[in-house]
Amino acid sequence: MKFLLDEHLRLPIARLLRDRGHDVVAVLERPDLIGTVDDHVWKTAIAEGRTVVTENARDFVPATRATNAAGLAHPGLVLVSPKTVMRSRDATGFLVEALHRLATTNPGDAFSDRVTWIEPPLDGADMDRPLG
Repeated sequence: MKFLLDEHLRLPIARLLRDRGHDVVAVLERPDLIGTVDDHVWKTAIAEGRTVVTENARDFVPATRATNAAGLAHPGLVLVSPKTVMRSRDATGFLVEALHRLATTNPGDAFSDRVTWIEPPLDGADMDRPLG
């Protein structure tokens, strides 16, 4: 599973996932993607076989539907709640762990055409856990 982190996700997330052996790029590392419209980011992710990780459900969920309606497959979409996950004290560590688990349980193209939300644990445990 390869990831493309949308523009609002912090660069350390990409670096820490790469340290764990994952194929990850962030929009902020790609001059060809910085500041571009979401449609271009989505098409790039499809062309590169990368699952998009984003807070932006409003634009990317319709993109997944349009892709499938056109009879095409996509490499998946991971949505992150901007209110619950991204505002936590340690969103970076939590997201790295959640994406690591997702990638290791979905090898190859096992995540193709799927859309999922990453949500924090109900009790907030693990949110402030060190990366180790």
